[in-house]
Amino acid sequence: MVDLVTGKVVRDKIPSILADAGLKIEVRTLSEWEAYEALIDKLSEEGVEMVEAINAYGRGEAYDGIENNVRGVAEEIVDIIEVLMGIGKLFNILPEDIQEVMDRKYEERGGYDEVLFVRLLDGTEKD
Repeated sequence: MVDLVTGKVVRDKIPSILADAGLKIEVRTLSEWEAYEALIDKLSEEGVEMVEAINAYGRGEAYDGIENNVRGVAEEIVDIIEVLMGIGKLFNILPEDIQEVMDRKYEERGGYDEVLFVRLLDGTEKD
């Protein structure tokens, strides 16, 4: 059975899945501003779900019915990326534009490969 989802933005095929499951639903296309707000809410929701998936991984537990904990984390990463791509689309930012900026920033500043943590020491002034 499909989980009932109400009052939030969903993936494009979810309304058909819900209707095929015999659920009565109302679907509407959001205005541009509503879409921004809904996708920001969705990004927050997906961020929480990723934290839950990572915590399940740390405890060695299944997440959302997925026994392979790494796959559960990967599923949530994909959800976040797709929400971000949806936000980009609202701004007419293409995936290749995003990749270009990612490449430039990686070249100039690096990535998060080493997961470095920095803090200013006492007596050090910020520029």
